[in-house]
Amino acid sequence: MVAAGVKQTNSYNFLRKEIGFENINFTKRDCHNFLLIERDKMIEARDAQSIINFFKHKQAEDPLFFYSVQVDQNNRLANFFWRDERSKLDYDFFGDILVFDTTFRTNKYNLICAPFVGINNHWNNVLFGCAFLSNETTDSFFWLFETFLQAMGYQQPKSIFTDQDQAMMKATEMVFSKSSHRLCMWHISNNAKQHLASRFANSEFKAQFNKCFYQCESKAEFEYSLATMIEKFELEDHTWLKRLYELRAKWCPAFSMDVFSARTKSTQRSESMNNILHQIMDSSMSLIQVIRHYEEKAKEFRQEELNQDFRCKNGAPSKVNGRGILQHASNIYTLTMFKRFEEELMDSIGLNCIEGASDENYSLYQLTEDNHGRIYFVKFLLSNGNISCSCNMFETLGLLCRHALRVFVMNNVKEIPKPYILKRWTKRQNQYL
Repeated sequence: MVAAGVKQTNSYNFLRKEIGFENINFTKRDCHNFLLIERDKMIEARDAQSIINFFKHKQAEDPLFFYSVQVDQNNRLANFFWRDERSKLDYDFFGDILVFDTTFRTNKYNLICAPFVGINNHWNNVLFGCAFLSNETTDSFFWLFETFLQAMGYQQPKSIFTDQDQAMMKATEMVFSKSSHRLCMWHISNNAKQHLASRFANSEFKAQFNKCFYQCESKAEFEYSLATMIEKFELEDHTWLKRLYELRAKWCPAFSMDVFSARTKSTQRSESMNNILHQIMDSSMSLIQVIRHYEEKAKEFRQEELNQDFRCKNGAPSKVNGRGILQHASNIYTLTMFKRFEEELMDSIGLNCIEGASDENYSLYQLTEDNHGRIYFVKFLLSNGNISCSCNMFETLGLLCRHALRVFVMNNVKEIPKPYILKRWTKRQNQYL
C-alpha cells in the first residue's frame, strides 16, 4: 500500500479496520521500523547500481581498471573491491610489501573500509586498491584476498602485515601461502598493556618486555629473554602470553631475519590511510560519494609522489662532494633513502673493526659498537665484492648496514656493488610515470 502512495499511518489504520486490531501481529512502530529497513534496502540497491555504473565508466576510460563485487543470498551488494591501472603498476614495482587493516567503518551502511597499502621508493604510502566489506568473516576475507591477487596478476608479496583477527589470519594463510605473514606489533603491544596492565606499572618489567619484543636479533636471544621475563615476573600460567608465544614466528622480528619486510612492524600505514579517509568522510555519505573521496585522496598521494620525483631529479643532496660510495648513493637512491644510507655510513665511522680469519677468497671481520656489547660478523668475498652481515639489515630492509659499509670503506670500495642496489629504493624505480 505504501508503495502505491498510501501514507504509512493510513495503511496501518486501514488494515486494523479491515481485519481487526486483534488480528494484526505488529504495532505501528513495527510498521515504521520495517519500512525504514525496506527504504534502506532500496537506497542500497540504488547505491549499488551507482557503484556498478561508476566502475563500468572507469573501465571504459581505462581498460586496465579492475573491479569485483560479491552479493549476498538476497542478491544485494555485500562486498566490493577496485583498483585502477596506476595501482597495478605501483604493485608491480612495490608489491613486495603489503599492509592490510580494517579498523575503520564508514557511511550509513556501516561498511568496513579495507585499503591495501604499500611502501614506495620515497618511504611513503602507496595505494594498491580498496575494498568495502559488509562483515569480517573468513569467507569475506578469502573472497577479497583472492580477488586482490587476481587483480594483481597473482603476484604474491614477500611480506604481508595484518592484525590478529582470527578470520583475517585464517584467510591470509589460505590465500597468501607464498608470503611471510606478519602480525602488527603495535596491536600486540597495546593488547599486552591490557593483559599485563599490573606488570607494566613496573619500569623493570617494561624494559624487559621491550627488549624481548623489539630488540632481539636471534631466535635464541628471544627465547632466553622471554624465559627470563616469564620466570622473573611469574608469568608461567599467563594464558594470553601463552597464546602469543604460539604465534611468535609471526610477530617476533628474530624469526624473519631472512625475509624482506622493509623492517615494517605494524599495520599503521594502512591505519593512517583509514584515519585520513575517516577525516574526509561523513557518515551520511552514499557509497559512490565515499568512493569518489577515496579517488581524490589517491590523486593527492600520487601528486605528492610526482613532487618528490621532481625533487629527486633536480635537487642533489647537500654536503656530497667528489666521488666515493656516498656520491654513488646520492646518484641512485631517492632523497629519503639516501638519507638513511648516509646515516648508516656516518655511523660506521665509530665502529670497532677487527679482521679475523681470511684466505685468498674472503675476509671475516668482527665489529662492535661502543654503546653496547653486541658483536656483528661481516664476511667479504674479495673476488666478486659480495658481502654479508650477521645483522641481516640488507636482507630485511634492502639497504647496506653500517657494518658492511665499514668493511667496504676499509677495502677502498668506491661504489655500491649492483647486487646490493635494491631497485625499489632507487630514483628510477617508478620511471614508468
